[in-house]
Amino acid sequence: EYHQREVRDVAHLMWFERLYVWLQCFEKYILYPALILNALTIDAFLISNHRRLGTHWDIFLMIIAGMKLLRTSFCNPVYQFINLSFTVIFFHFDYKDISESFLLDFFMVSILFSKLGDLLHKLQFVLTYVAPWQMAWGSSFHVFAQLFAIPRILSASIFTLQLRFTFYGSKLFIDPWQ
Repeated sequence: EYHQREVRDVAHLMWFERLYVWLQCFEKYILYPALILNALTIDAFLISNHRRLGTHWDIFLMIIAGMKLLRTSFCNPVYQFINLSFTVIFFHFDYKDISESFLLDFFMVSILFSKLGDLLHKLQFVLTYVAPWQMAWGSSFHVFAQLFAIPRILSASIFTLQLRFTFYGSKLFIDPWQ
């Protein structure tokens, strides 16, 4: 049995693993930058024709949205596909009349999804310790007191505040999400 399970040769990359890496590079270095630069070009033409907030504010919003989307496409391309598909489906099919421009819609959806993901992680952290089977390591007061932390977490995830030196029950958590 030892000889059947023993590794005798060097591991090789399979064709689908190479394909996955090439598709990741294509997505990260070609697809998203081209998509964002295309949206910047189209929106620059729209700003010259239709001034919504004034020329300077429209240009400022375009620069900020473009730079943030380019940065997140390089840093976190896995979640960009979800943001992109939701933006296209939501603003192209459902709410076409409230759409500003593709770039600003994509920017707002990426902010919304990152805030919702942050909220989900923080609530999972708190609700893990509020579970009824966790009462054995603490008292029932701890479970009751931890429920009052949920409004603070909601406000912290909206305004991107770190929950530093926050009391949950009688426990002190210092920078739990960093």
